[in-house]
Amino acid sequence: MLNSTVICFVDLNSPAQELNEPYALELLKGQLLSHFGESVSVMLMSTSMNSINEIYDVAFGADVLAFSLNNADTSLVNKIIACDGSPDRLILFGGIYPTIGYKAILNQFQDSVVVLGEGEKSIVEVLSCYMANRAEYRNDMIANDVHGVVFNCNGKLYHSEPKVIDLAAVAHPSRDFIIQHKGKFSGIARIEASRGCSWGKCVFCGIKNRFCDSEKRVFSVNYVVDEIYKLNNLGIYKAFFNDEDFLDVEVPHLLTLLNGIIHANCSIEFFISTSVASILNLEKKNMLKEVFNLMLLAGIKDVFLGVESGCATQLNRYNKGVSVAANEKAMSLVVGGGFKLDVGYILFDPYVTKTELLANIEFIERMQNFGVDSRVLKKMLIIPGTEIHNKLISNGLLESETDANSMYVGYNFYNPDIEHICNEYETYENKGKVSVGKFQSIIRLEKNPQKRIQYSKLLIDIRNIDLCVLKNIVYGNLDRTVLFKNKKKEMLHRIDELVCLTINVT
Repeated sequence: MLNSTVICFVDLNSPAQELNEPYALELLKGQLLSHFGESVSVMLMSTSMNSINEIYDVAFGADVLAFSLNNADTSLVNKIIACDGSPDRLILFGGIYPTIGYKAILNQFQDSVVVLGEGEKSIVEVLSCYMANRAEYRNDMIANDVHGVVFNCNGKLYHSEPKVIDLAAVAHPSRDFIIQHKGKFSGIARIEASRGCSWGKCVFCGIKNRFCDSEKRVFSVNYVVDEIYKLNNLGIYKAFFNDEDFLDVEVPHLLTLLNGIIHANCSIEFFISTSVASILNLEKKNMLKEVFNLMLLAGIKDVFLGVESGCATQLNRYNKGVSVAANEKAMSLVVGGGFKLDVGYILFDPYVTKTELLANIEFIERMQNFGVDSRVLKKMLIIPGTEIHNKLISNGLLESETDANSMYVGYNFYNPDIEHICNEYETYENKGKVSVGKFQSIIRLEKNPQKRIQYSKLLIDIRNIDLCVLKNIVYGNLDRTVLFKNKKKEMLHRIDELVCLTINVT
């Protein structure tokens, strides 16, 4: 477009086992087009959906290059920046990693600007300054008190804290990546009905970095329903709500939202995340049955529950605010309500004891009654700035600080014996981790209910083998792990065949 500012967004997140719609970039494009109109030409690229040469071609000549980083290797950034562009080109970084690791980003890319947290408002203000005066836009950002940015200016680091944005001012996402696939998008489509978390106190959670605060805010029902109509018209059959806790809203709003989705009468199945506390709060208010019935009518089939642990002392250390009994009750209610249960679980944290491991193993064995095929034998990921991160610093357990290639920090366990157990198990699990991850993605997106149940049973069998291996590692019976490892090899061959078959079909 003549005289328009050319902006190229690049989603640089490493290709994962699941093809995720780069929803954040589509939101930003929608916001820029809503504000600037034809004054900007915005192009979206993703390393998981576009070839490197395609990205180079689009980046060539762009006035603005904006990179989204969550847990990506930045080695590709330099190559893209090296593409010929305007001599006064603006380089932007945004996403979870730049928000928490902006110092590392600015050390490596000194002339760039980092947008912190929610970017819809900040990026408009940054580009307004840049488009008005490319030579002085940094000084203009300071003079205009642009919030939510960090950059170098006149030999000093300028850091402006982000502000919570009004969701009523957020434009609709452009949905470029789904539109490009012309009704054949086979990945995970995204949508959101709220941001934030009323609890916001878990020691490992980085929600305050992501959203500036944990304050709960909701999109209007009309906004959400309009997005559902759009996804339905684009041929989407399954969409994942990005909400930290879908049910963590006032009950009247929740009922209005669910009824709005029902009345949209679209053929989409939804996946939501919620908390044990939200489930039990609805039950306490005698609203759970009604809400569950509406959820089923709205097409919600899968419910992710942040359980995290089956041990009281560990739950207290995580500051979850719930008990082991509450976790089991919430899981029972979700499954009894007719939903497929997915759980979040953090088995290994830096301070876990052997007694806690054994208590968790018993809990996970009971959890098998709920048909859970989730990966639960996981190690805690430490996000800088969280309460657990600060505790690790004070205890001298940090192994490394974040760098430009990782969102997380390395750490040592308080108990060296537990560290040995964790390392031994991770060495075993890593041999089939990619295959199992791809298989889980296939299960989540499988349209045929019978096939999904069949595949889920196979995945549950694999999870059970993993648990048996861990038990024997904990008890020091390494010789007994051989049988389970051999059995898993056979099952991995089977799922590799299924993954290849599914890829060839799609």
